[in-house]
Amino acid sequence: MDLDDTDRQILRVLGEDALTSKAEIGRRIGLTSSAVFERLRRLRERGVIQGYEVLVDPAAVGLHLLAYVFVTEAKPVHGERTASRLARIPQVEEVHKIAGEDCFLVKVRAQ
Repeated sequence: MDLDDTDRQILRVLGEDALTSKAEIGRRIGLTSSAVFERLRRLRERGVIQGYEVLVDPAAVGLHLLAYVFVTEAKPVHGERTASRLARIPQVEEVHKIAGEDCFLVKVRAQ
């Protein structure tokens, strides 16, 4: 995927703060806001930008405990189904399939 310097500058600004306005991005890198809009549209269409997210401080919402849990399946042939079921648990932030004795490493946040 070919990204020019301008695309990289836009991504750098958004990486610092995804809420930066198109006008502010343009001011910082020397483009009009309409040119920034078009570049962002193309970056989304090409899959370079896959979405925007909000990062919440877990402690600020009462989630003071962070735990990494190894999960072993009795029958490891259900890997994808088990991973999907683990991911639906509200306190689970990440599920990673791992090699070795355990099947999954699960990141959990709780009160």
